[in-house]
Amino acid sequence: MRHLVLHVVTPLHVGVGQGIGGVDLPIARERATGLPYIPGSTLKGCLRASLGESPAVPTLFGGEPGAVPLVAGAVYFGDAHLVAMPVRHATKVFVWITAPHVLRTARRLGLDLPVSTGPTAPLVLEYDAQVSATPASEAVVQWIAAVTGHDLAWVKERVYEVSDDDFAWACEFATQIDVRNRIGLETGVVVDGALWSEESLAPESLLVAPLDARTADVDLAPLAVESLALGGKGSIGRGVCRVSLSERGAA
Repeated sequence: MRHLVLHVVTPLHVGVGQGIGGVDLPIARERATGLPYIPGSTLKGCLRASLGESPAVPTLFGGEPGAVPLVAGAVYFGDAHLVAMPVRHATKVFVWITAPHVLRTARRLGLDLPVSTGPTAPLVLEYDAQVSATPASEAVVQWIAAVTGHDLAWVKERVYEVSDDDFAWACEFATQIDVRNRIGLETGVVVDGALWSEESLAPESLLVAPLDARTADVDLAPLAVESLALGGKGSIGRGVCRVSLSERGAA
């Protein structure tokens, strides 16, 4: 199995419409775990759009509705699952946290990211929340440094593994929330009812999605884009991700 790795560069909002809680426009979350994710349909659509009129499009993505004959695309796209997310830290500005559940999910998708076996110690996050954490495994640290391009020694001081429950708490309460409004052109003030809150995955979030061809002879090279705009609010620079496609047979 091959996979796409997504490194979030600007706040990413892949939403589910209007929310019923405290956030007007929440991000998409897995039903069972509540963890943020990006639907495979979103990845497929954005990659399709990024290729424009490339002759590879019909083979990779299938025919357009109404085409005769109508054929399926040669590539399947899975949902992108969170591997590590940035959270504010008392002294280091931010750290990445991961957890056993998301690391095991990443391993099933082809990434060799073992769970840490190191000793635990208190880690103070935003809101003075104290959790038990252990330094992430060397493989996880090296992977994050390679994906993000940050200095390895700098990354090593900022990657921790926490419990699944603490990771779920951070995914619920430590995402980026922006309050936005719409200003009337004539009045210069906020239009009534045009003030809303919007949730995003913060820059430096890392996700992985399974992706592969249905047959071995399909050329996936056109999908090896360097960056991709996902989700909404693209007109204000949201949703830019660095993208890397694994080599065939790579772990």
